Amino acid sequence: MLLLSESIAVIRITLTVIYLLTLGALLFTKSKLSNLPCLKKEVINSILNKVKFLGVNLRHSKFKLRLSCCSGILLGYSLLTIIYILLVINPEPLIAIVFLIVVSFILLNTRYLYSVKISCTRLIEYLGPDLARVKVVVKPNLTVRVRVCDSLVDGVAIVKGSNCSEYVTVEGGESLEYEYLALNGWSKIDESDIIVSLTIPLALHERVIKLKPNNIITKLSERAIIEIKELRRYLNIVETLIEPSVSYVRPYAQGDDIKLLVSKSLLKPGGLRVKVLDKHKEVRSSRELVSVYVVPDNYFCDYAAGFSQLKMILRSLLKEGIDEVMIGGELLSVNQVMNDRFKLCSDKDWSNYLRILRDVINKVDVIVTSPESIKDLIKLIKESNARSLVLSVKVIYDNSIETLSLIGNFKIVLREFQEWINTVRRNIDEVTRDKTNLPLVMLLENVHY
Repeated sequence: MLLLSESIAVIRITLTVIYLLTLGALLFTKSKLSNLPCLKKEVINSILNKVKFLGVNLRHSKFKLRLSCCSGILLGYSLLTIIYILLVINPEPLIAIVFLIVVSFILLNTRYLYSVKISCTRLIEYLGPDLARVKVVVKPNLTVRVRVCDSLVDGVAIVKGSNCSEYVTVEGGESLEYEYLALNGWSKIDESDIIVSLTIPLALHERVIKLKPNNIITKLSERAIIEIKELRRYLNIVETLIEPSVSYVRPYAQGDDIKLLVSKSLLKPGGLRVKVLDKHKEVRSSRELVSVYVVPDNYFCDYAAGFSQLKMILRSLLKEGIDEVMIGGELLSVNQVMNDRFKLCSDKDWSNYLRILRDVINKVDVIVTSPESIKDLIKLIKESNARSLVLSVKVIYDNSIETLSLIGNFKIVLREFQEWINTVRRNIDEVTRDKTNLPLVMLLENVHY
């Protein structure tokens, strides 16, 4: 009887030691657990801010978001604690041995996760000024289950594919690869980090690593992403040459134009010399002034894909010699608008821009608008009998807000965001469907993939 009591006491002590060692492992990895993106306040605030400026009411508090992140870890330790208490109350040698083996596997597998080393390469192939095909390649040195996310800085939009991979088991030395298409809005793709999540059965938790990838950037040969022959025809833009100026003179060579001979060099001992002209080209319009009015709104200002589309239009206008546009009552350079989003979007009451346009609409040749405002703009044009050219774009769905959430399987439900996208699409459909008394409208599908 005494021997049995001593055995039970030894079992209880052993179980207590194992449990304390397990808790110690948690404390040991506490600093590493803090690297989970979903536990960081700045990541949570970023998600909330993105959702807020779209006018979406997120029905989850910061506490619930963070609790969702660490729920798996809390569940694992809760189960260990419950099993420990049950075994201490009613110690069974066989169950205790099983418990010891399971806990040993958990600790060993957790240790295994932290011995995995990751190499990461991001291949960025620019298909135009802002559109890029991005390929992410991650290679672990040991076999592990891997999920990879290109975290994307604010101002980069996804137009096709996803910036996150699914969980995949990758053999040691092999690689996980995936690709997507993205647009630089007001930020650059290569500025973001890569988040790698590693997991293995019976580990205490998943390991999350933030990496600065090796960026390899390539560009396709320069080509026009947008061709607006109709714009040139509508504005009746013509090119003229300015009188060239003399850049420098050089010795005469056979075949040079006689008209370019420097007459004074005929009598000089150094021999004949000819002028080399510095040619200038100026784009002029047959009209006295081509006036362009830009209507900022939520799609252009708060939506990375929309802002990138606006830059495409402005580049095309700049290419046609139009270097200033009107926004509200202010005349701004095209380069200033493309490079300063905050200057463009200083007034968040978008209706003000349409009110100002109402007073000057008969003096405006071209109006640049987004799908969000095009219905109201067409209505305004019809009421005023103006004959302006309307330049707009097709809608690009940007899912970077959803994929920003790196909180395990937790997904932010953005119903209102999706409803807004659908409304914007319907605006374009309704405008293009109405052919009666329709002003000249040009839709630019300026992103090709």
